[in-house]
Amino acid sequence: MPQRTPKAFTLIELLVVIAIIAILAAILFPVFAQARAKARQASDLSNLKQLALGWMMYVQDYDETAVPSGLQTALTSGARVQYWYAAIRSGTPFGSAPDLGEQNGLLWPYLKNASIIGDPAASGLPVSPLWGKIHYGYNLAYIGGYGTFVPPGGAPPSWTMLPASIASIQVPADTLLFCNNALWNTVERRPTLHPWAWPPSNRAMATPTVHGRHMRMANIAYADGHAKAMRVRTPATIANAAVIDANNLGFLTLTGGFDDSAYNGMGQP
Repeated sequence: MPQRTPKAFTLIELLVVIAIIAILAAILFPVFAQARAKARQASDLSNLKQLALGWMMYVQDYDETAVPSGLQTALTSGARVQYWYAAIRSGTPFGSAPDLGEQNGLLWPYLKNASIIGDPAASGLPVSPLWGKIHYGYNLAYIGGYGTFVPPGGAPPSWTMLPASIASIQVPADTLLFCNNALWNTVERRPTLHPWAWPPSNRAMATPTVHGRHMRMANIAYADGHAKAMRVRTPATIANAAVIDANNLGFLTLTGGFDDSAYNGMGQP
């Protein structure tokens, strides 16, 4: 009985199969990357909602007064400062002592989870030795109180020095509370994690702080507790506008100009 020779793939058939696999991979890999990015954005949005909820519980416990941006002494070497997210000591590694780190932040009793102040999409950003590890910015100009953080030249008259009362937040659903945040690092020329959401009227610093790290979108938590993604804008009139825009830093404004309407809930200027 004659033996049957097994039929094998020809070289052309193998090349066709490899080409099809390569085409499918080229199509699907970007889809998978977008899916991962969307998952990180959803996780981040959940963190911001929990931050807002913790903030609202703090408010109810402290006579309807917002959590301070920070309870601070002079920023001298070794001084311990208790911020809304953690306690920091200048010149000391973040969390290196029992009285430092997230568990000593003003909001910690209402969060009880350090991962809430961490955004997976920001894991590669450098950490400021002055501010420590924090992936979100707090509205210190209109809610938390700028205290001694007043920018050079003084704060605009409408800013609050002390934590705001809930009654003074006229439109909570339109007032930024927390957001994806970073500050432009002029030395490393890239964003650095930063705990404050400076509004556009802070022209003295001349750099935006809202970070659109989710495909040029930034997640925002508002003073009524809801959170959503918003696109940031980088006005061409600021210094280094092109490179700052390329790194997804911008202001959260309703008009694209230098107005604080998204930070104070007052609508169009």
